[in-house]
Amino acid sequence: MSNPNLSPPQTISYELGFVYDFGIGVIGTLSGYYKDATGQTGDVNYINVNGTVDYDRWENNNYEDIEGLEINITKNDNSWITGWINYNYLLKKSGLTGNARISDVPLNEQEAFYQGQEDRFLPQPRLDANITFHTPDYSTSEVWTDHLLSDWRFTIYGEWKSGEYFTYNPLNNLYVSNNLQWPDYYMVDLKISKTFDIVGLNTTLYVDISNVFNIKVNWLYQGYGFKRDSNDEGNFVQWTDAENYFASLHLPMYASSEYDEKRAQNPGLYIPGDDKPGELKSADKPYINDPDYTYFIYGEPRDIWFGIKVDF
Repeated sequence: MSNPNLSPPQTISYELGFVYDFGIGVIGTLSGYYKDATGQTGDVNYINVNGTVDYDRWENNNYEDIEGLEINITKNDNSWITGWINYNYLLKKSGLTGNARISDVPLNEQEAFYQGQEDRFLPQPRLDANITFHTPDYSTSEVWTDHLLSDWRFTIYGEWKSGEYFTYNPLNNLYVSNNLQWPDYYMVDLKISKTFDIVGLNTTLYVDISNVFNIKVNWLYQGYGFKRDSNDEGNFVQWTDAENYFASLHLPMYASSEYDEKRAQNPGLYIPGDDKPGELKSADKPYINDPDYTYFIYGEPRDIWFGIKVDF
């Protein structure tokens, strides 16, 4: 249900930093920042005890705090190598300023006082780099080998970011939030181009290669690999496949005696160990119950594009 009385979210942000010129075409920037966002929109479910009233409505009931440190090094001159490197160390916390469910059923402690499983500050660092190697412009030379070596560009773009946090709480304990983390994300792309002067037109031939090393990018964090159960009407019911997968992992959290009962009820599951989310069945770990939709586990395979660009 829409809500015409929603207020615009309010954001207060600060940033402080400095820039230093190293004198060789290299400029470094160091900055710290803070952002406080209040009144963000979120769903509130209104439901009565017998379910005859059940609808969602938008409310200004979300907030988010972000703070971090950013380091950036840039080289942008006419030398054979240019580009930039950026490192961003970010801490983020979010939660609700009210309840996500309004009902005539008495609320339990979790819903009344800690609704939404408020996050704690969690680090989300990332590193990006864009480096270009290029040869000089020999277009005015009369030597054919100079034309062959002229205006080549090799651009490498690399990216790393820490895996997303998520909540796994099979015991339904209170105040458990973002206790596990998906694998980190790595990616390297490459672009090669060569510029010619053809009948007075600046013509560039290029090759774009996404994921040049064909890194296996784990997509489990998106949930596509897990089969969802539904009832006779086709409505979503639960993630049994996901529960089976996480129960089969030997996670450090299972070392708690709280899981003794689950281990007794499910032999071979909830065994403590050093496994991490994202791992799959292998010769060393044959006990892992892989997600049902295996064709959605990995994504972003190597992709190669050829092209031509004409400037006139």
